[in-house]
Amino acid sequence: MRRLLAITTALTVLAPSVWAQTESVSARPDTATVVIYRDQPVDTVALMEQSRQPWSRLDREGLALIVETRTVDLPAGEGIIRFRGLATGVVPQSAVLEGLPAHVVERNADFDLLSPASLMEKSVGEVVRVVRTNPATGEQVEKAAVIRAGAQGTVLEIDGRFEALDCSGQTERVIFDRVPEGLGDQPVLSVRTRAERAGRHTVTLAYLATGLQWSADYVARLDPSDGTLDLTGWVTLANFGGTGFPNAPVQVVAGTLRKDEGTVPVEPVVRYQQNQCWPQGTTTFGSGEFTGYGGAPPPPPP
Repeated sequence: MRRLLAITTALTVLAPSVWAQTESVSARPDTATVVIYRDQPVDTVALMEQSRQPWSRLDREGLALIVETRTVDLPAGEGIIRFRGLATGVVPQSAVLEGLPAHVVERNADFDLLSPASLMEKSVGEVVRVVRTNPATGEQVEKAAVIRAGAQGTVLEIDGRFEALDCSGQTERVIFDRVPEGLGDQPVLSVRTRAERAGRHTVTLAYLATGLQWSADYVARLDPSDGTLDLTGWVTLANFGGTGFPNAPVQVVAGTLRKDEGTVPVEPVVRYQQNQCWPQGTTTFGSGEFTGYGGAPPPPPP
């Protein structure tokens, strides 16, 4: 028995119209500048071989100041602005937002990794499609289902009856028409605002981020005829995150960094699927009568 997971993008059903009036998304910056700091020498060879030397932790030792210019649509009244396209190692508590004519009620950093478990958990109460294939005949049957329980054991409501996923004895494929808000491979900064009127504004978003490093190398050429020295230097930049900054001006600074213990990036939330079922054919119940377990459920897998 196996289960396949499919995600189908359907922009027309992303959210009810009421949310379209109170939520705004800034997908990417219009412009960005990057300043990368370091407080100790970095060997270029070690920097380029970071993936082979994970113990060196060069990706966490670097610290960058990123200043972005963004165009945002400010909702009237209570609203939410979601900033996407941030550096993967963003330190959310360092974020400063300027130029927004609204009261900022709260700020949150969301970093839920998209996975089968998180998709199920975030979709509780949503309607999905379940396609079941008979392994003997190849016949497929598609049913609309409502997810009633998520990652700790998926329960579906189909035709008014509740069924545990993966317990029908057939190959099951769950199709989602949209990805729930907040799931992805990059962090999202959510700002809840309160404004008198809606409007489009240019704002500046500045924040610290880890995951960027730099090293410098020099070549000196001595001219023996006149004793002059020709010094050539170049800088190697490294971005260990999943966000690029094309055409962004970059400055590098070496010195003493003053960081407290709170200057750490937001860590992604990882959820793991824990579906399990009891003897096949015994997990369906309805009409107020439960006939599912046939005994105590087995212990969870180690």
